[in-house]
Amino acid sequence: MDSLCPTFAETPDGDMNPNDFYQPAEIAALLDEDWIVLIDETRPRTAPAPAGTHHTNDTVLRAQRKPNTAAPQ
Repeated sequence: MDSLCPTFAETPDGDMNPNDFYQPAEIAALLDEDWIVLIDETRPRTAPAPAGTHHTNDTVLRAQRKPNTAAPQ
């Protein structure tokens, strides 16, 4: 999993750079045939956005390992 951890860099205004993070569709593309992608969508946010942000949508990925497949050791 360490290979998926980004090296964080701040933008000139001191914010985190969103390009330092994998997006859910990128994670879905990394999953092999042992996984079923149940949800990979952007939907309206149902809770208020955190203070100082302007998020109105959330991108959601939900995947499930298929039955009878073992997690890698």
